[in-house]
Amino acid sequence: AVEAVAARGFLPMGVFPRVLGKAMGKMQETSQRAVEDMDLAAHCAHFAYGKHHFRLVSLPDQRCVRVDLLVESPMVLRTVLDQTRAALAECVKDLRCNLAVHEGGGRLPHTDAWSGRLVLLDGAKGLWKTVELEKGLCLGLEDVSHAELTRRFKGVLPPHLIRGLLDWYHVFLSYRWTEGLDPEVVESLCYSLSEQVVHGQAVRVFLDKWRLEDGRDFVHDFVQALIMSKMLVPTISFAALARMFALLPDSPR
Repeated sequence: AVEAVAARGFLPMGVFPRVLGKAMGKMQETSQRAVEDMDLAAHCAHFAYGKHHFRLVSLPDQRCVRVDLLVESPMVLRTVLDQTRAALAECVKDLRCNLAVHEGGGRLPHTDAWSGRLVLLDGAKGLWKTVELEKGLCLGLEDVSHAELTRRFKGVLPPHLIRGLLDWYHVFLSYRWTEGLDPEVVESLCYSLSEQVVHGQAVRVFLDKWRLEDGRDFVHDFVQALIMSKMLVPTISFAALARMFALLPDSPR
């Protein structure tokens, strides 16, 4: 719980400045912004890794650092966790840290006076791994199903863990199922696109194996997704065209 972190947690004074330093270096690499253009303060800083904007806030009274996501993408969370662990390794080698979100799904009021249970994101029993294994989680006295975890915590889940149909898409990926590398290449492209941000919103990608659901009309959902997509990206390879090379003018349709 938040209260337990405040009571038993430990946030060394030198850790937050070290994390800020690492974040500044990363932002200069990805956004090419000068230090004087950054919104920096002693206990709060606004960063951008490319188009992924977020804010780091030091909360010494609660013995933690808060990460405010300013766009609809959680991709910076893993990076911030790695940077914090690297900072700890430089000054307090035996100290460990974890990433957690509020039980309500990660959304908090704009105040430092918040309370309630926390849900670990990282680790073998964390939320990310639990959702990846398609399992549920016990939150206090509440047994939360995999479907409910995905709905409630979608703001902090990597895009590849959020499956099922959406009401619209930025990109529709079209390809042909083959025994070659086509499916692997297209899925890799889907991962990459899903990690991008457009106008503060995570890119929505339709890939059949990610979106189509059992027990539904395959053809209807496929066509509806195509209609509701802003862009069609066909992937064409020699393997996908193999059958066409054997076609002749009198071949049956």
